[in-house]
Amino acid sequence: RFTAAVTQGPIERYVVYAVPLLLLALVVAYRRITLRDGLVAAGLLAALLLTLSPVWNYLEQPALFGTTHRLASIGFSEQHIGGVALFALIAGLLGVWLLARGRLVLLLALVFAGMLVQAQMSQKVEKDLLAGARPTFAPPHLDWVARVTRKPVAALNINGPVQLRGTVNFYTELFSPNVTSFYSTVDTSKITGTCPTKIDGRGFLVAPPGSCSKWPRYVVYQAGGPYLAHFYGQKLLADAGRSGRLLQVGPGAPRLMSLIGTPCQPTGCENTMEVGAFVDSPGVISLTFGAPAEPVHLTLGKRVYTFKPGRQTKIDLPVRPNEGVISFAADWTDPAGAPPLLSATLQQGPQVTNLL
Repeated sequence: RFTAAVTQGPIERYVVYAVPLLLLALVVAYRRITLRDGLVAAGLLAALLLTLSPVWNYLEQPALFGTTHRLASIGFSEQHIGGVALFALIAGLLGVWLLARGRLVLLLALVFAGMLVQAQMSQKVEKDLLAGARPTFAPPHLDWVARVTRKPVAALNINGPVQLRGTVNFYTELFSPNVTSFYSTVDTSKITGTCPTKIDGRGFLVAPPGSCSKWPRYVVYQAGGPYLAHFYGQKLLADAGRSGRLLQVGPGAPRLMSLIGTPCQPTGCENTMEVGAFVDSPGVISLTFGAPAEPVHLTLGKRVYTFKPGRQTKIDLPVRPNEGVISFAADWTDPAGAPPLLSATLQQGPQVTNLL
């Protein structure tokens, strides 16, 4: 028995190996199998199936899964394999009876019908799972960038994930052919055609000379990364949630106004919160957080900010030119109960800029 890595469902290895051996002779030499041999094989098949655990693995065991859950829809329990064993016994006896009478066409029709029912049920579960997850992982239109502009667009990743599986920037590139370049502050040397990017002291994004230095006017910033970014002169053209935001930026290399990294992401929490402000004149960044599930704290030097359940917390952070990144110590541990960042603004004199 082993556990499938993707679906985390147990698979009974030896039952899966033994069952085909019982049926192989019935398929290869069906005219030489006696009625008694067929009945013994059907009984042994049902007995072997009784040793299985409940089947939840719709990817690696679609036939067993489909049978179990189709039988559950007519009253059998999903928690016990007895219904599947009974179904296998009845199907086996019926198959042997049809073979003994030479009704091969009818037998094949019944086998095909059974396979169709099994496949329909397992596929239904997969489709329902995908439909439920789609709003979280993908926008309503996969070509959402190409629907807004046909001009060249750069995908930008700032300290976000770059693995092939689950990185929405790659999906955006696939379905919007005008997303022609990928800039990342994370090492992407193993991914052909990407542009390694750094952030200088004034907030400019610096890429190597050559084709990478020719920034397009349109940028997709992956909103699912660890930092919330705001650029000088940005114009929001489309917001696809976790898939990112399509921005129009000024000519040349984009320049960051702010980078805000909260302690918790959906996958876990860090022990720091970072706020980067790349300003040309002094100002105040105001961060408003929602209520946490349990009391948590942020510490900056000797100042401790306490977040209490049932109330919002506001932090006013003075910023100056060339100050760099401000780091808070955090004791947040639960992404589900962490206080959400509700608003972030930068005030410089009478001018207030929304940073979210």
